[in-house]
Amino acid sequence: VPPPDDPATAQQVAALRHRLAPARMLEATGRYAEGLTLAMDVRAEARALGYAPLQAEAALVEGGLLSASARAREAEAALAEALRLGITHDLHAVAAEAAARRVFVLGDGLGRFEAARAGETVAAALVERAGDDGSLEALLENNLGTVFDLAGDDAAAQQHFERTVTLLQHLDTSDPLLAIVYHNLANVDLERGDLDAAERHSKQAYELFARLL
Repeated sequence: VPPPDDPATAQQVAALRHRLAPARMLEATGRYAEGLTLAMDVRAEARALGYAPLQAEAALVEGGLLSASARAREAEAALAEALRLGITHDLHAVAAEAAARRVFVLGDGLGRFEAARAGETVAAALVERAGDDGSLEALLENNLGTVFDLAGDDAAAQQHFERTVTLLQHLDTSDPLLAIVYHNLANVDLERGDLDAAERHSKQAYELFARLL
């Protein structure tokens, strides 16, 4: 997506993107309030500029931070806006991540399991269209696993979680999501009464968290 035609506006957009970038790291390190303030400020300024691609990026980051802060209704609204703008302006990765995160918020945050599962087809199509390295697909698979787990479908949850593990193991970089997925698998094992598998997956989660953190 090209930058704004006006050089002054383009410079403002670049400066705002530079300000937005740390918000993701603040989410990853658990500093949600600080990251949320930053993302909301950038989103408001992007809206005032009228540059939709930056509005979409800021709404995506804001939605993730709201979700992490257990503010599910606000998170769903922000992610829906990021999804809408992402599709409208051909921001494939933004739209795909927003759709994947929205599945989680609908299911885990709002308990709307049918709505979350209904979003799978569109989210999967957007992830495929984004054509990333597999990290977006892994995010979607984990979030679907969480939804099915909460809805009581252990078999489907396990399938999605195992698919997530396979995808993440093919990536070169260490992703904390892998430790989360092992933890999620352990919970499914416990629900099924398979204590040996639960112990194995819990140990994998523990060791990976210890190494990463």
